[in-house]
Amino acid sequence: MCLLGIPEMMVVLLLALLVFGPEKLPNVSRTIRNALAGFQLTAVQKILATISIIVLAVVLGLLLAERVGQ
Repeated sequence: MCLLGIPEMMVVLLLALLVFGPEKLPNVSRTIRNALAGFQLTAVQKILATISIIVLAVVLGLLLAERVGQ
């Protein structure tokens, strides 16, 4: 869900163009894109690590329950 509509995005783009200028704007946008991609990758890695820990805990719990039941 996007919180910004078309008019808001146009204002942000215009402000960025005024602040950074047309020469630096591509480099700034590339840097922001790379930072967001890195953040997204880190978030996915943390989620996968958490899921792995949960699965490991469940498997160990089942093994322990099986062993105690014997």
